[in-house]
Amino acid sequence: MSKITGYGAEKILTDSICNYIIDNVMIPLFKEDKYYKGIDRGVDAVIEKWSPVTKE
Repeated sequence: MSKITGYGAEKILTDSICNYIIDNVMIPLFKEDKYYKGIDRGVDAVIEKWSPVTKE
């Protein structure tokens, strides 16, 4: 599976982070034929990494 981050995004979404999300979040669900859930959880993981950390 290929990943391409946009110019500037690679500072936050590094290759290793993208590989982790694909290999450990998305692909296990794809192997269970849960394609929608795999994409949904993958997008959630990207958003979580992209969002700034907030302290309460």
